[in-house]
Amino acid sequence: MIDRLLQNNTAAKILAIFLAFIIWFYITGDTRDAAGNDLSRPFARVPIVVHNLAEYHVITEMEREVDFMVRGSSEALAEIAPEDMEIFVDLSGLKEGEHVVPVKSTAPPDLRIQKISPSRVTVVIEEVITSQMEVVPVLTGEPVEGYVTGEVMVDPQNVLIKGSRSRHSLVDEVMVIIDVEGADSDIQKILPLKVVNAQGREIEGLEIQPAEVEVYVNVHLPEEQFPIEVVMEGELPEGLEIIEVTAYPQTVFLVGLKTILENFETVKSLPISLKGREESFTYEVELEVPLGTSLKTESNILVNVVIGTKDE
Repeated sequence: MIDRLLQNNTAAKILAIFLAFIIWFYITGDTRDAAGNDLSRPFARVPIVVHNLAEYHVITEMEREVDFMVRGSSEALAEIAPEDMEIFVDLSGLKEGEHVVPVKSTAPPDLRIQKISPSRVTVVIEEVITSQMEVVPVLTGEPVEGYVTGEVMVDPQNVLIKGSRSRHSLVDEVMVIIDVEGADSDIQKILPLKVVNAQGREIEGLEIQPAEVEVYVNVHLPEEQFPIEVVMEGELPEGLEIIEVTAYPQTVFLVGLKTILENFETVKSLPISLKGREESFTYEVELEVPLGTSLKTESNILVNVVIGTKDE
């Protein structure tokens, strides 16, 4: 009989359409009930919506997805999507602790949700703790050879940490990691924050307000403070002598590679001539800046020279 049907072109087409229809229902999971009326369609891993969780509470443990069946007409099932239904738990009035609550559902009027699995879920509720903590900057890497890092600034310096009591108890510090590898100039950028425990491991599940901070790192050549050595040349008239020489300022900062700075003990002035000087004087003179270095301040200084009569 099957052979005769297949030889009939029209009958073969009808049979193919019928088989395709059966396969479609098999693939989509739709099956007829015993009365041959409504159809059932499965939905898997649909998120559970939480209703009426108090503002000062947070869920730390709960199964977040369920499977279920939807029954209805073939037309209604063909058009239904997960967002047209709601699977939820109602946490009204629940206090801190562990609770077992039923999973509830809503669906369009012409559909029914059945066989929710799991039908009840365990919910662990904890109090939300909020605290203020200082941000700790952590530098990683090394600047260009010969350069060093100086002042580090973070804005804002303090942030709010918000989360469950149990997670909050693990917090050791809030840090911002700043990579200075290969830097040869100041660093200024916006970076994310990280909450860590005493072992330096990041703690998930905590809210940081704000989540990012602006950081500034001064990157510069080394600097060192040196006394000023005032250089004199020539001689005073006979019978006079220098009683005192004072430089203003008395010290300056030289900036340069450490291998260069370690070769000096003082910074010298250009020579001040004593020729023809018969009384005390104040003189502005330029400093002699060593090759390969620079001054943090102006290169001119004031020198006060006190001249007196030699004791016989």
